[in-house]
Amino acid sequence: LARVRNQVLETHLNFRKQVRQVNDLGPEPFYQRAFADSRGRFYLNKTSVNYQAGDLCRGLLQFSVGYKVPKKAMKHLWVQLATTYGEKGDEKERAKAGEKLRAKALRYAKDPFGTYDEWSTDASDKWQFIRACFEIRDVLKNKNHLSQLIVELDQSMSVLQHIALFRGDAALADRANMGKTYRDTYQEVA
Repeated sequence: LARVRNQVLETHLNFRKQVRQVNDLGPEPFYQRAFADSRGRFYLNKTSVNYQAGDLCRGLLQFSVGYKVPKKAMKHLWVQLATTYGEKGDEKERAKAGEKLRAKALRYAKDPFGTYDEWSTDASDKWQFIRACFEIRDVLKNKNHLSQLIVELDQSMSVLQHIALFRGDAALADRANMGKTYRDTYQEVA
């Protein structure tokens, strides 16, 4: 029991620390230093507040400039909602799953504190998920809303895609989603 209590306390203290660091940055845009290793991977350094730091920072950080979300680009918000909720599948499947989450997302955005126990338990990336809920609400409510939400492209297969390109391996490229069919190679391995 003492171990669990200490774990909860540590999680809470880390949460407060990250939120305080984000608030200290203020509303002005900021830039982060990055370096690339010999493999070409980028790492952000000099601050624990960065997009590689985890779910909470990813939920709190946003682009400094916003853009209107055209109707045809709305699918990317649905994909983000579904992905952060924990839905699996190709882009089309996740977009459909995200649209099915619409009513929940709007309810959570309307009362995030009252529904915290529900969305924080159900979503795999709870802070990015609730941020996506707010964004969906704002875009649906106001067609002129300027979205600053960071929406990721799926990078789960990037290492296999790079290997396929370097080797000229068409079969591996197909298995790493560079062909016409979506495949979850990591799930196949598991």
